[in-house]
Amino acid sequence: ETGWYQGLTFWSPNVNIFRDPRWGRGQETWGEDPYLTGEMGSAFVRGMQGDDPRYLKTAACAKHFAVHSGPEGKRHEFNAVVSARDLHTTYLPAFKKLVMEAKVEAVMGAYNRTNDEACCASQLLLQDILRGEWGFQGHIVSDCWALDDLHQTHGLTADGAESAALAVRRGCNLECGSTFQHLGEALRRGLLDESDIDAAVKQIYATRFKLGMFDPQEQVPYASISEEVINCAAHRQLAYEAAAKSVVLLKNEGDILPLHDLRSMYVIGPTAANAEVLLGNYYGISESLTTLIEGIVAQLPEGVNLEYRPGTLLLHEPKSPSLWTTMAAARSDVVIACMGLSPQMEGEEGDAIESPVNGDRTEIGLPPVQAEYLRLLKVNGCKIVLVLTGGSAIALGDIADIADAIVYVWYPGQEGGRAVADVLFGNVPPSGKLPVTFPKALEDLP
Repeated sequence: ETGWYQGLTFWSPNVNIFRDPRWGRGQETWGEDPYLTGEMGSAFVRGMQGDDPRYLKTAACAKHFAVHSGPEGKRHEFNAVVSARDLHTTYLPAFKKLVMEAKVEAVMGAYNRTNDEACCASQLLLQDILRGEWGFQGHIVSDCWALDDLHQTHGLTADGAESAALAVRRGCNLECGSTFQHLGEALRRGLLDESDIDAAVKQIYATRFKLGMFDPQEQVPYASISEEVINCAAHRQLAYEAAAKSVVLLKNEGDILPLHDLRSMYVIGPTAANAEVLLGNYYGISESLTTLIEGIVAQLPEGVNLEYRPGTLLLHEPKSPSLWTTMAAARSDVVIACMGLSPQMEGEEGDAIESPVNGDRTEIGLPPVQAEYLRLLKVNGCKIVLVLTGGSAIALGDIADIADAIVYVWYPGQEGGRAVADVLFGNVPPSGKLPVTFPKALEDLP
């Protein structure tokens, strides 16, 4: 099969540097540190590609090359002007490590320009650095319809034929899109030679040979992997461990965590029963998704009374505010407030349907409707454990003082509910660390 989301090439990992919390796709990255990003990205690539000396298990792809960190709404026209020092100390180290040490098989060019050159047709990035300095032997792929941007938004070429020819000559082997359909016209117009296309195709076929597509299946060690491994118990356990080890303890006043000696608990908030906050951006679908409320209920000690109410919406004022719930919650020993962000509020261009600017955030605080509800809980005397979901920094302001304890659980995956519950009840420690800076306010950002 050769359709999208099929086959053995994976356009991952995203090793862009997450410098601004407003960027919706920052959740896909490993944060703002080039060293951490390189280490984590390399481990990802080695896991995806396997350790056989002849064959690849799958072909991983380092993206988006380079200096690509939002904003989403401008990515098709933006020119990232970067100093040589910042380019080589911030934006390139992770890519370099993945190419030279992890031997990533593919690199994807970004939509934007970098220092006036389109990233998918850049002499500096693709030829001088990637192929030249780093000796990259794999194939280069464009981001989806990025080659159209060469003539439509960047104004670097006159039409599709010129864009296709420029991209191939600069080293782009494969495109996601339809600009390469003009390569025949480019040949007829003398914009490139057939030998240029031959060179591009050879590198694509080299990857296919490494994937074992042309060899007897008994020679390919990964061809015998059974479908039974998909969502197997070992993999679900690994998803659980990843989620549990990612939980970050931001506050624990009065050692309210781990939860103990409880008679009653009130779980409240718009993310408690929300499966979407498990998934994040670019997700797979599992037959089992454990929400936060399901995980808490499963761990609830015998004899503890639990009530659950949504309480408030993620982003919008409820048409029928349930303010009585704040008084009911106060009668419990502790309130677990499940709040924060969801993938509807931050993500790639076109995916985050609640974003006013094509996927990015315009504010970095907790949504006002959620913050106000937390204030009402505090006014009514509740002890609050705030469980935050999200893929980027949240400026909490006075909410940091209102909550007695705060854990940041990110978008924790299919076993997220079980992992978060184990942290809350003390079965595992909250050992995660923040890979991004949390600004105090939007005004602190450029």
